[in-house]
Amino acid sequence: MIDQIDIFKSGFVLAFIDQYSEHQNHSYYPDKDRLLYVMCDSEKEKEAVTREQIEIEKKKVKNFGFEELSFAYLLSCRQDSLHNYIEPNHRYDFWINRFAEEFENYFETFKPITEGIIQYNNITELTVESLESESEFWRLYSEDLKPKVQDFLAIITSEAEIVSLVESTIEDYNETEYWDIDFDEFKKYIDVSKPIEILFTLSELLVSLSRIEMFKSFLEEQEIYKKDHSSMVHFDTFSSFLDYFTTRFTDNDIDERYSEAKRLFEQRKLKLENSSFQSEIDEVMELSENALKENKHKLMLSFNNETYKTKFNGGFDPYLIAIGKLYYDYQKLYRDAVSKKNISNSLVSRLPEESNKSATKPFMKNSEDEDSGWFKVGLKFADGTIRRYGMFDRPSYDKLTVDAGLPKTLRVYVSDTYNNRENGKSIFMNKKQMTKIYNYCTLNKIVISQWFLDEYRKFDY
Repeated sequence: MIDQIDIFKSGFVLAFIDQYSEHQNHSYYPDKDRLLYVMCDSEKEKEAVTREQIEIEKKKVKNFGFEELSFAYLLSCRQDSLHNYIEPNHRYDFWINRFAEEFENYFETFKPITEGIIQYNNITELTVESLESESEFWRLYSEDLKPKVQDFLAIITSEAEIVSLVESTIEDYNETEYWDIDFDEFKKYIDVSKPIEILFTLSELLVSLSRIEMFKSFLEEQEIYKKDHSSMVHFDTFSSFLDYFTTRFTDNDIDERYSEAKRLFEQRKLKLENSSFQSEIDEVMELSENALKENKHKLMLSFNNETYKTKFNGGFDPYLIAIGKLYYDYQKLYRDAVSKKNISNSLVSRLPEESNKSATKPFMKNSEDEDSGWFKVGLKFADGTIRRYGMFDRPSYDKLTVDAGLPKTLRVYVSDTYNNRENGKSIFMNKKQMTKIYNYCTLNKIVISQWFLDEYRKFDY
């Protein structure tokens, strides 16, 4: 039997809120959200649906209570709140811990009524006589902490079952290092257990708050899109023109009429990612530099002739957007090639002379690394098996893990790496692990995903 203090120290409460929020946001709601938007016939209708969803979640937040907690969360999402603002990549970790603390401020046990009866009667264990004071007990007990069903026998039995369920969940985690929480089983006790009721309330509150911010972000993106495609703009200098057209449309898809230029870029990008020889890297650098000059010249012609002022269907010429995006993409590809060249030179310079002669030989297997969980997960991020997803289409971390061919016990590595959590098991935050995976992929000619490369380059080599 696990001590009540150890139950709270185990991380069960934090895991409960985390996994429930994860399930709702990435398994329960996405299909419903996609259905809402696919039924919309216009951007205006999508905007109206989004605003309606925000209002629905706001009503839920008001009904949940915890006004101070909700206020602080929403304030942390606003950049104009100064010192209260929390960067998005740190925000979830901060609040998941804060919500767990909030629960623990309310309860120190999952058997509050059983222990309350014992304390009220000044006894060491329950007796038949101690149950006779039920009406007086409820009269004195705090209204805020009373369960919906106020029946001693039902509650005492349920609290014992809850503790047993929590203990078995913790024991399973200690064996597998994977939290497998049966939410449906815990939901059965909402009416007879205030701790369980509050635990679900806090979890639902976090879901609603995160959904409010998600929908607000969607509206902001739509607003930026509308401004970029509807307002007449004027540029006094070519540099301001170049900055606008090479930064505002980076997320746009290139019009299909210019698919050949896009295909050529993707081919060169893939060549860099697969490159094993210095000559291949140099070739991509030269091609990227020439493409930059060519696209810059085209943009300059548009600026000098003011052809950018000609509107197409209320927006800019798709040709101009395509050129701006290609300029941006080639600029990034050129920097990537330079970075890869520097890294390659650095790796070669560290090898003994004998090793330099055979630097392109396959990487020797290091069974200790390759058999470890972090390596298996990191390799899935590196080779693109696990990729970034959009606002509405990311599956749950359980599904991400299983679909990648990994055991569920490695879910924590997947979720922490996907969110780049500083205090967890994120491979992206571990320079030593990232270097080993990068070297393995490079020397085994495994195509490395752009996401992994971006994270790898954040380290100072």
